[in-house]
Amino acid sequence: MNHLGSLLRSNSFFLYATGIIVFLIFLLRPGAVLGETALELQQKIGAKSASISELEREIAKYNKELLSIGAEATTLEREIAVLDTTRKKLQLEVNATQAKIDKAELTVRSLGDEIGGKEEHIRKNREALGAATQALAREDDRSLMEILFTSERMSSVMRAHVELLSFTGAIDASLAELRKTRATLVDNQAEVSAEKQKLEALRKKVADQKKIADNARKEQATLLATTKNEEGTYRNLLATKEREIAAVEAEIRAFETELRTIIDRSKLPGEEVATGSLAWPLKPVRITQPFGDTEFSRTHSQVYSGKGHNGTDFGGSVGTELWSARRGTVRGVGDTDLTCKGASYGKWVLIDHDNGLSTLYAHLSLVKAVRGQVVATGDLVGYLGRTGYATGPHLHFTVYATEGVQIGQLKSKVPGCGTYTMPLASLESYLDPMEYLPRL
Repeated sequence: MNHLGSLLRSNSFFLYATGIIVFLIFLLRPGAVLGETALELQQKIGAKSASISELEREIAKYNKELLSIGAEATTLEREIAVLDTTRKKLQLEVNATQAKIDKAELTVRSLGDEIGGKEEHIRKNREALGAATQALAREDDRSLMEILFTSERMSSVMRAHVELLSFTGAIDASLAELRKTRATLVDNQAEVSAEKQKLEALRKKVADQKKIADNARKEQATLLATTKNEEGTYRNLLATKEREIAAVEAEIRAFETELRTIIDRSKLPGEEVATGSLAWPLKPVRITQPFGDTEFSRTHSQVYSGKGHNGTDFGGSVGTELWSARRGTVRGVGDTDLTCKGASYGKWVLIDHDNGLSTLYAHLSLVKAVRGQVVATGDLVGYLGRTGYATGPHLHFTVYATEGVQIGQLKSKVPGCGTYTMPLASLESYLDPMEYLPRL
């Protein structure tokens, strides 16, 4: 009878321990119950997403408005409208990026809380499993054969064996749950790392956007102060500036005409690989002036000297991100407005690539690349603008044969202008960008 009592006590233990394990598996399952704090965070993240969507709709509206205004005749009223709408659009972009920062911070907090919950879940399950395993080890000191020969009833032996199997099965299930939780925890930690990287990029972007917006405000204030808000004064300033621009461009063209370079075509991408050897430097893609002999270059022959357009112009709004068209090394950056405002390239970046090509990004509102920097395809090099000689915001994108372009100095004879530091190339070194960019 003493053996039977011992066996029953052992059976009671199995039932108790099994119940504890099953209880822990379901009670401590991560995410089974969403706490109030986690729910509030998710609601805030949702609210930020809605705010971002609304801001992006407003930005799209302003971009559409800028396209409409840009098609109008050049007047002081139109110019002020462009600057004012651009300023408003840029401020909305600052607000949208700040909202994305807030959302990313909330996401990091939410993931952090979730990670903490999973770590606690793992700890508690480990403790429960440890206690249960120790108890099982103590009960397992007696073999099944020992119980068989000392028990008075076969049914008690069989019940004990079944309960033992049930108990070990519960332990296996709990271990499987722990493995699943740990795998999810690793995924959450990777998400946190990605969100933090995105957060850092967004913080840099909002700082850039604030600089661009501030420059737009200053440009508008300068225009109003210079013209005294009078159309006649604006017209006179515009005519003077156009004559100055034409003189500067003529100097540059005359200098480049004297340059001679024998281009080794074997160093350039062949026909079979040329298309797509460069990536688009911005999106969306909207070509406003192609390479070569264009209607604009013919009607502005005083600027282009009959040599045609030496790049491809892509339309866009001020502040649009511009990316490196291929991996390479930044040969130089500069700003011709420091020498003669409103002439030539304005803020520019020149990159040498590994396929015999070099690319120029001009009229930028803000330069982000630095001389000597190694860039990958798609790396940020600056933001679209309208510095230098630009009738509207756009990217002037030039492709050169690398061996034919240099960063040189050109002393201007135009009154009020000094010595330019800028890319200069022999005429045969200019290549049609559309031969190397992806097909539209």
